[in-house]
Amino acid sequence: MVSKAVPTVMLALLAAIICAMLALVRHARGEQILCQLERGEGDGWHYRTKIAPKAQARCWYLGERMMPRERLYWAETPQTPTMHPWAEEYRWTDPTGWTHGE
Repeated sequence: MVSKAVPTVMLALLAAIICAMLALVRHARGEQILCQLERGEGDGWHYRTKIAPKAQARCWYLGERMMPRERLYWAETPQTPTMHPWAEEYRWTDPTGWTHGE
């Protein structure tokens, strides 16, 4: 039985080492933090400037002071679709000829 337990223990040890290494790499690289336009509620809010593409705005974030700029980012603003008035030929018409004027 001792010979069957050794591979299982080694496999568990290898899995623990891999998990620890992944955690260290993630912590060293750091996660990206989303910039906010305004300071939030509570303590712990700090700001940085010169975060592209809104270099003039203050980037408020919750976290440690003097966060590296590489870890901060602005959310992409969705583009507003251009509204075109419907062309008359694409509007629905009642096949029986009913209109709102009646």
